[in-house]
Amino acid sequence: AHVPCLLARECRSSFVIGYGTGVTAGELAALDSMERVLVSEISSGVLRAAPLFDYGNQGASVSPKVETLRSDAYRALSRSEERFDVIASEPSNPWMSGVEMLFSREFLTAARDRLRPGGVYAQWMHAYETDDATLELVVRTYASVFDRVSVWFTLGPDLLLLGFQDPDVRIELETLAERMARPDYAAGLARSEV
Repeated sequence: AHVPCLLARECRSSFVIGYGTGVTAGELAALDSMERVLVSEISSGVLRAAPLFDYGNQGASVSPKVETLRSDAYRALSRSEERFDVIASEPSNPWMSGVEMLFSREFLTAARDRLRPGGVYAQWMHAYETDDATLELVVRTYASVFDRVSVWFTLGPDLLLLGFQDPDVRIELETLAERMARPDYAAGLARSEV
């Protein structure tokens, strides 16, 4: 939630692929600048369980900024005419049935086309139990859709792939440090132990 917002030109609207425990949606909604967090979740069971995780996700299930949509992400994005500053995707591993579409060129193109100018697409990529050929395929596919891709290592065996809507984007460390010092970002980063 925090990294793409730190790097996007603005962070007022976001689309989250998969509710999970609601941490990403809740952290996005906790940012002062965020006006709307739209979450696409395919599982009705996950949505029914959402309130059980409010203790650890900033009350995402009751946040007025968070709207959940029971749908698969590909259809939700393809049917939407809305544009987002940040799209965050945290699906299961790419070899899981039904998940592979979220790593396809078609889906990434649809996502890129739903970003506002200066927007960022963030993809959590599970690197454990993934061979080099699969990682290479995923990164190569991203590079075929986004002119500018940044790969970040996380606090474990996972990667964060960032696709930028603006091919001329530059990551300015001073701007990054200024945003990280803002109280809302600082609190979220502290909760994430970053």
